[in-house]
Amino acid sequence: MVAAGSDEGVVRVFDKGTMAKAPLREFNAHSRSCQITRFTADGKCVISAADDGIVRLWDISQGEKISEMPVHNGNFFLGNFFGFYF
Repeated sequence: MVAAGSDEGVVRVFDKGTMAKAPLREFNAHSRSCQITRFTADGKCVISAADDGIVRLWDISQGEKISEMPVHNGNFFLGNFFGFYF
């Protein structure tokens, strides 16, 4: 799978082999540009971080937000989560 964030704050998850087709899942994730997307170690969730200063965790199969965490002034560094949920 491949995850991509947009300037509109939308996160899209694609099947790696069929990226030209419609996304597997689309999240209206953020109110501002989504800068970073990462998958959890188990590949079941995607983490998104945006200029709105919030990091969110999304369940790909259910299409739902699991959790969110505000970060200071929208400045963040998203490292490896190794499957941890916040």
